[in-house]
Amino acid sequence: MKGNPTVAAVLADDLAAYGARRCFGLLGTANFKISHALVEAGVELISARHEGNAACMGDAYAKATGELTLVSVHSGPGLTNALTGIAEAAKSRTPLLVLAGDVPTGAVKSNFYIEQAEMVRSVGAVCERIHTAASAREDTLRAVTRAMRDRQTVVLSLPTDVQDAILPGTLPPLALPPAPDPMHPDPASVRRLADALLSAQRPLVLAGRGAVLSGAEGALTALAERNGALLATSVCGRVYSRETRGRSASAAGSPRLPPTS
Repeated sequence: MKGNPTVAAVLADDLAAYGARRCFGLLGTANFKISHALVEAGVELISARHEGNAACMGDAYAKATGELTLVSVHSGPGLTNALTGIAEAAKSRTPLLVLAGDVPTGAVKSNFYIEQAEMVRSVGAVCERIHTAASAREDTLRAVTRAMRDRQTVVLSLPTDVQDAILPGTLPPLALPPAPDPMHPDPASVRRLADALLSAQRPLVLAGRGAVLSGAEGALTALAERNGALLATSVCGRVYSRETRGRSASAAGSPRLPPTS
C-alpha cells in the first residue's frame, strides 16, 4: 500500500485478507468510502434496491457459503431500513458482518444520528464500533472474530471521521484467531441417547444445521444404517448440507441426508 492510507482503505484490505469476497449494500455518504475501498481491495460489491434486500441477500449468502459476508449500509435510515434483515440473521445466528456508516464522532445533533448500539442490540445482533484510527484495525478484527468464530450477526459502526483518518507508518498484518476445537458431548448424555435408540421402535435421525456445520453427516448416516433409522433434515440443515457441504460430499462420494417433506 503506497503512501499513508486512510482507515477505510486499510480496513478494506484487512477484510479482504480475512476472506471477504462479496459485499451486499446500498451506497450513501457515510458508507461510500469503505464500500469503494472494498472494491479497490478486490471485494465484489453487489448493489441492492433497498437496505432490507441487502441484509437478506447477505444473510442467505453467508448461510449458503460459510464465507465472511459483508453488508454495507448508510447511517440513519440506511441502517434502520436494514434492521428486519439484520434481525432475521441474528435470530438464525448467521455469521454476518454489517458495515454501518455513522455520523462523525460527537455529531449528536445530526439528522442521521441514531444510537446504533441500542437499536442493533434490541433485535439480537452484536454491536461493535471503530473508536479511533489507532484502534480501528483491532476493533474490526474483534467484529470479524465475533461473527466468524462465535457465529453472530455483528454490526460494525464506522464513524466517517474515523474512516477518513490517516494511518501513518508500516502496518503489521493482523490475523484471525484459530477456530475453536470441536466440543465433545458429555458421556452421560451419549449413554442416554444410546439407550433411547436401543428402545425406539421406529427411530428417526433428524439432522439440523448444527449437524452439518460439525461435519456429522457421515457419522449420522452410519448410525442410521446400523440402527435401521430413517434419515431427515430440518430446513436449515438441508440448505447447509446442499450448499456448504454438497460439493465436498459429492466429491467424496458421501451419502446425502434426504430432506423432510
